[in-house]
Amino acid sequence: MDYREGICPNCQKTLQIPEDMKKVICMYCGETFYLKQDEAKEEMDVEKWKESACKEFPKLLLSIEDGLKGFKRETYPDAFQEMFQKNYDTLDQIEKLYIRQEGEEILKEVCTSMIDEVNKELQTLGKKSAVDRKMMDYNMSMAVYVLPAILEYKGQSSDKLSLELMNTWNKSFKNGKLGRASFEEINAGFRRRLCYITTAVMENLEREEGERELRIVKEYRDHVLLKEKGGKELIHEYYDIAPTIVTRINKRKERKEVYQNIYDEYLYPCIRHIEKKEYSQCKIIYVKMVKKLKKEYMGCKG
Repeated sequence: MDYREGICPNCQKTLQIPEDMKKVICMYCGETFYLKQDEAKEEMDVEKWKESACKEFPKLLLSIEDGLKGFKRETYPDAFQEMFQKNYDTLDQIEKLYIRQEGEEILKEVCTSMIDEVNKELQTLGKKSAVDRKMMDYNMSMAVYVLPAILEYKGQSSDKLSLELMNTWNKSFKNGKLGRASFEEINAGFRRRLCYITTAVMENLEREEGERELRIVKEYRDHVLLKEKGGKELIHEYYDIAPTIVTRINKRKERKEVYQNIYDEYLYPCIRHIEKKEYSQCKIIYVKMVKKLKKEYMGCKG
């Protein structure tokens, strides 16, 4: 077996790595990283690679059969890594095209190819209700698999490609109101059981009752809202947008004031209604909160 030298990006120590290996675990610090092929050794047929990239890129989304099935605390990391590894070569191909000569043009082309293929799939469904359900699934998979996978590649093209895809998607579909979050951000949310906004409020305000109030909201979500009509759709929407909203709030200097306002205007009334088992009133307030935060932090009207 032939080996080549590589440098761990974490500890900077030299490693002897098999030529055909892509995923490497550093023997010194345990860091996992991915190798990109030696571009100096490759001869690239640009048109052929562009055609291949445009053909393969839509599969990042369309090959996901049931994104929600793997989107659980215990299964998400493995499901994500399997999806990422499956599509690594496609992202690597786009990176090479981006670096060598195609620049942002190739990013636009592959994003357009995905939109075109999604539209073809939607046209086969016929009924509006079926299209709406499929779009809900697509939005979910985009938010928790596709965009995070692009960011996980960590190439020169990654940030721009994820942004281009998000913007193209949101412009192309009426119900496409996606934000971006990395795998690390989403997985960290699982450790908090995905109450992103409520958790962010409690952590920033450092409330003594924070843990108890957070538990109340989580139990309402898992045992009441999920079983109500339209509840699953609301939770889907929450998965799509909450990480981006929290990230954007956290970048503001006055974030504590923002979180205090969210607590006073929405969370505190919700918690009081839950304690009184007034679930319908809680749901109304929750929907108002999501609409307002979407409008303010994601530019969405509803």
